[in-house]
Amino acid sequence: MKGYNIYPESKLEKNNKTYSLAQKDLKKYLLSDDPEFGPISELTHANANKLRKLFPHLNPVTCGIKRSFGFGDRLGLATPGHVKTLKGREIFPVFAQQSIREMERTGRSMQDVLDDAMWGVFQAGYRGGYGADIDHVKKEEDVIKACECGYTMFTIDPSDYVNDRAKDIVSIYGKAIEHIIRCYNLIQECVNPEQRRRVDFEASVDETTTPTTPEAHRFIVEKLRKAGVNFTSLALRFIGDFEKGIDYIGDIEVFKEQFLAHAAICREFGGYKLSIHSGSDKFSIYPIISEAAHGVFHIKTAGTNWLEAVRLISHKDPALYRSMHELALRSFEKDRKSYHVTTDLSKVPALDKLSDEKLPGLLNENNARQLMHITYGSILKDMREEIYKTLNLNEDEHYEMLKTHLGRHLSLAGICKKS
Repeated sequence: MKGYNIYPESKLEKNNKTYSLAQKDLKKYLLSDDPEFGPISELTHANANKLRKLFPHLNPVTCGIKRSFGFGDRLGLATPGHVKTLKGREIFPVFAQQSIREMERTGRSMQDVLDDAMWGVFQAGYRGGYGADIDHVKKEEDVIKACECGYTMFTIDPSDYVNDRAKDIVSIYGKAIEHIIRCYNLIQECVNPEQRRRVDFEASVDETTTPTTPEAHRFIVEKLRKAGVNFTSLALRFIGDFEKGIDYIGDIEVFKEQFLAHAAICREFGGYKLSIHSGSDKFSIYPIISEAAHGVFHIKTAGTNWLEAVRLISHKDPALYRSMHELALRSFEKDRKSYHVTTDLSKVPALDKLSDEKLPGLLNENNARQLMHITYGSILKDMREEIYKTLNLNEDEHYEMLKTHLGRHLSLAGICKKS
């Protein structure tokens, strides 16, 4: 069709009808000779649902206890880059993964996250199966809403019920476990009867001030099993600091010793995998995780995708990056309140002393990385249109940057390309 650039990998056929994704003037469209859609259609939720019914591989599915990786995507643009990252690697991807907090800050809905991932899968021609994780969900009403949207993975965050000041395990985790059980039962009531128990369910106690002891690990598993909770992954609060956007902070040998103990408990009980909420870029401990967990784990990352988008902008539109950076500095104290970071803004180089050519290097400096990592909501609120325009203008390069950066994550976690 004249003027429309078709993504060749997206082409699908059924009942002598064809369906493709195309771009024109930086906007994407569905092209089809199916009268149900019309020749040129918008990427609406209604059209997404029609395609899902025609092509089952566009629907998210469950993973179980196979090793998996949560890619995260704050912008809804990254999935084709994630597909490129996966090529030649054996790991189950969770393409749709976002927390309620992230949705609020990015101005996206649960349905937006699911639909954007599906359009990315369609564009890239991916058929390998993928998951959809409603991450760090706390409220029961949000659990129900996620069920209705079609999420296949539920990460329950009971941190509001954890009593870190208590002295014994029962008092620390008792109410939190009760909340996890309530959420699990809600999901069982919500999903279709024929699909009952066919969800990936993660219990997450990583948002606490103190590390999860092996004794607490055992207690949590035993209580959930006794209540009939069929969980597929468990996120613990591991020793050390998992700050946003930078590598692990702490004694690597101590982390290894404790992670080995948790991995042994996981194997002893069986039927679930350890989930590591990395906060992005925990390169130094990925090999330990892979070895200790015998290659079976779930790793989550998200903000690192945003940082690669910011890096691309610093290359392609230095003036836009400078505006984003200055807004981040103004917003930092407000935005940091919901994150544990040790960012020292005095160590972030002054922009007026940097040439345009040196701007991308800021994304290699820990304090600057954290500055841009946690202020994404404020930046998007003011500069969304310019950001999306720059990324869409440089789509292929954006995907290649994601492939390189996320590929490093997977390789260090033992998910290497087949020769």
